[in-house]
Amino acid sequence: MRVVYAVYGDDRAFLEMRRSANSLREIHPNATIDCFTNAEGMERVRGAVDRAHLHETPTRETDWHDPNFKVSAIHAAAVSPFIFLDNDTLVAGDLSEAWRLLEDYDIMAVSAPIENQRRAKGMKPLDRYDKIPEAFAEVNSGVLFVRPTEKSLKCLQAWRDLLSVNPDELGDQWRLRIALYEKSPRLMRLSANYNFRLSSPQSVYGPVRILHGHHPNIHKVATEINKGSSFRSFFFGRSGNK
Repeated sequence: MRVVYAVYGDDRAFLEMRRSANSLREIHPNATIDCFTNAEGMERVRGAVDRAHLHETPTRETDWHDPNFKVSAIHAAAVSPFIFLDNDTLVAGDLSEAWRLLEDYDIMAVSAPIENQRRAKGMKPLDRYDKIPEAFAEVNSGVLFVRPTEKSLKCLQAWRDLLSVNPDELGDQWRLRIALYEKSPRLMRLSANYNFRLSSPQSVYGPVRILHGHHPNIHKVATEINKGSSFRSFFFGRSGNK
């Protein structure tokens, strides 16, 4: 199993990445970790994550985060199958079943719990985006399973190329929706168990494998969620309250 991270910026980003990588190693001790970071982050990652393969990637100054950094890292990582994890994730269960399932698909991801994030963020309409049927929902780009194939590589390239469209408009997820729709890789939509977003109400059945969100007590949240395996619904805010 190969897992990819992309990290730069403030202390929280590196602390969360280390937390995620440690949680991965607890369950999959032999997993290969590739970490893409900028020049400033090379030593910070080297001291934080044991046996990680480091790849230097340039960053740009933006008001939020640089989508080009993340997408470029994912594009560069596509030389062999991998799981991309945002830094604010926690691996809470075995990922082997989904990893094996990737042999039959190009890309696997979980539908975003908030539909049409461009409008939710007050962004102006974009023809290519709005022409996509509403039934083709966005996926959350914070957890992606990728198998390099002709179609998935074309999709990743298209995703990267879209960064030059409305370059002042931040965010990568709406661009991924366009790339997935236009390039048509074989896409598997996983259940929310593989990308349980803490910032949105979620319902699951069975064990949650990956939690995703900036939460100060994410280990406690994982324990609470996985106390049972029957159908259940949760909403955890940053305060830790349900």
